[in-house]
Formats: sequence, structure tokens, C-alpha cells
Amino acid sequence: MNLEKIHLIKSKDMCLSYYYPTADIRVINKETYDILSALKEYKDIHEALELYRDEEQVVSLIRSIYASNKGEHSTNIQNGSKRKVIKRITLHISNDCNLRCKYCFGGGGSYNQERNLMTEQTAIEFVDFCVEQFERVEKIVFFGGEPMLNLKGMEIVCNRFKYYKEEGKIDILPNFVIITNGTILTDRMLAFIKRNISAMTISIDGPKEINDIQRIYKNGKGSYERIAHFIHTIQEKTNVKIQYEATYTQLHIDHNYSHEDISKFMDQTFGIEGVVVNDQELSLQLLLDLWNSIDLEYLKRTELKYLPKDFWLLLHAIVHNTSTNICPVIDQYLAVSTDGTIYACHTINGIKECKLGSIDGYNVYNYPELYKPFDHEIDFRSNEKCEKCWAQRLCGGCTVHRFFNHKINQFEAYPNEDFCKITLLCIEQILLIIASIRKDPQLWSLLIQKMNN
Repeated sequence: MNLEKIHLIKSKDMCLSYYYPTADIRVINKETYDILSALKEYKDIHEALELYRDEEQVVSLIRSIYASNKGEHSTNIQNGSKRKVIKRITLHISNDCNLRCKYCFGGGGSYNQERNLMTEQTAIEFVDFCVEQFERVEKIVFFGGEPMLNLKGMEIVCNRFKYYKEEGKIDILPNFVIITNGTILTDRMLAFIKRNISAMTISIDGPKEINDIQRIYKNGKGSYERIAHFIHTIQEKTNVKIQYEATYTQLHIDHNYSHEDISKFMDQTFGIEGVVVNDQELSLQLLLDLWNSIDLEYLKRTELKYLPKDFWLLLHAIVHNTSTNICPVIDQYLAVSTDGTIYACHTINGIKECKLGSIDGYNVYNYPELYKPFDHEIDFRSNEKCEKCWAQRLCGGCTVHRFFNHKINQFEAYPNEDFCKITLLCIEQILLIIASIRKDPQLWSLLIQKMNN
């Protein structure tokens, strides 16, 4: 039994034990919580149990949960192939945008670089790079700026991949996806979408009164009506899967809109699901406040419908005894700018210290020794802090948020301390929510139904 791998969680309503090698969650009473706390402190079961009455019951509990390490597994990743299978490439087909969203992290779509579109030649070189360098690319995300500004570039990429498929140089086409602001749509674009695109993410911040203050054109005009027309047209004339991404800002808070309100609005107005992400300017504390606000009344009222995506990711990891993923940049994910420069992630596009070569020259894939530490596969969990952390298997998501130091513009070996503190508290709240659902037969039945679907 490894006491260091037991994490204890206590709220005003319940106590939990979480054994992270096997993702075992148990609701325990207060006395058991106190005994386990003492065990972790004293490290001697007899010394700790002298403080409490029911030694037999507690020992039985501990044995039932923690005596076996059969479910433990390593998070180390082995690289088994010289030619990688890349899961996703974010392709900056445009370095310009027709909107000037007030919170844009990309400098109005230019990433503080020259505003331009990927040339036809670079689009061709990009496809050739993918075919020559990788065994397979599973998904290509057309990104910007606003990718719809460069329809020609997207057409070239899709058609050239199809050409290589017909010639037998690749076995499977990538899935082509667009992330768009949903304001540009012509007959030619609609035809392109029908032929090539499997899914789209549309940026919209909820109701018109919010969206049209934040997501604006250069002249200050709001974009809501255009976006609504775009969504309805795609729904009516294509079979493309649509989801939304809403950026939650101080403006939502000032107008008394919650995450749930935005999700409900998008569901009732357009019938689509998506994600609500916090603006990077908001305090990390607001993320914890969101999870703290989810109580039993909320769960019953919403019938589990508007729970954040992270809830389902953690639940999946626990049920299947796996780990949530930290974005595997370079090994499986990468970004390519309009000029063909390679970056680990689209969010650090344009940062000169983060360049990892070019698609038409030396790069991290054909000359990895030039681009340390990306000259080998990186497991970002492989550091002393993460390896000792009770939440190591439940803490996934954005590598940049967790490990990138914006002051020195580079990835670090240890995670961001402030982000870690809030993340751990959020994970505790999610575990408490799962336990609350488990204690309610009606909610538990509904949860199982949703998981099966």
C-alpha cells in the first residue's frame, strides 16, 4: 500500500478518497477521512489507529481499495515508428482577419506579423512536406486569422491531397476541418465545404448583445447576424458537423451571463453544442468558481446537459482507467504558418524563439538535432513535480497553458505553479461532482445513459 498515492478530498457535504494509480474514488465518512489523514501523516498504521476506535473497519476499507497495485500503469510514452502519424496540423492558411475581436490573442489575426495569405506555392509545399515526412496526417485544421479569406489556398491543399491519394502515395485522406468566424460565405465556398469539409468550429460569443460588442468588424459593426445566417445555411445545405466556441469575458459577467446561459442559448437558438472558454485576461479563480457553482440542484435542473467538457474528459479517464492527454505538441500536433514556418502550437505562431524550422528546409522532423528539446519525443509529465502529483492522470489539456513561459518565450520542464494550484482544486471539485451523482439514483442512471451515447 502506497499512502503517498492516496489523495483525500473534503467538502462541507462529503469526504472522498482517490487512489490515483487505479482511479479509484470512494465516498468515506469523516472518521475514515481523519484516520487516512493520520496514516499519511504518521506513516505507521498502528500509531495512527491508536487515535481512533474502529480499527478493523478502517483496515478492511484500506485493503479493499489499495492493497493491490494491479491497475497501476506508467504514463511514459514510447515512440515506435520513425515516420510519425500526425493527429492534427493547424494550418494558418491566412494571417489576416476581417474582424477585430476585442480580446483576440492573435493581434487581429496577424500574430503581430505582416498580414498576408498563404501563397499557392506554399500550399503545394505544405502538402508535399506532409506526404514526404509523415506516414499519415489524420486531421488538418484550416485556421487563421480567418481561413475563409483564402479559399484558393484551401482548395489547393485539399485537391493536392486527393491527387496523392489517387496516385497511391497516401492511403487515407486527412479529415479537413475549418475554424471560422462565420461571417464569409459564397456559393463557391459552400461548394468547397460540401466537397471537402467534415467539421467546422464557429466562433460566436452567445447572444447578439454580447457578441456584437466583442466580435466586431473594423468599422465597429457587430457580426452576429452574419454568423447566424452562416450557421443556418451550413445546417440546411450541408451535412457538415458544426460546433461553436464562445469566449467568456468580463462583459458576460457584467451582463450576468454564466457559462450555462451561453450553452443554453446556443442549444436553444441553433441546436448545436460546443465549448465556452475563459478569456485569458480573466482570473484563474473564475475557473474554480465555475466548478464550485455546480451543485446537486444544478445537476438536476440541467439534467447534466451543460456540464463543461472537462467533466466528461475526466469521467472517461476514470471509467476506462486511462490518463487524460496533455496536448502532444510536435510528436502528434503541430502548426504551420502562412510562410511555411513550423511551430509547436498555433498559439505561439509568430514568436521567433519558437520557430522549429520550415516545411521547405531544415526542420524539427528532418534535422531534429538542431531543435532541442524537440529533438526527441517529450513527455511533459516526466518531471519530479508531475510524477509525485496525485492528479497526474487527470491533469490534461493545453501544453502551452501548463508549460510555456511567456516571459522568456520557451517551454519549461516544470508546470506553471499558479495554473497547477487552480487545476488541482478544479479536479477535486469534479471528483466531488461525480460522487454526488453516484449517490443519486436518478442522476446516476442519466449519467450512464449519456456515457453510452
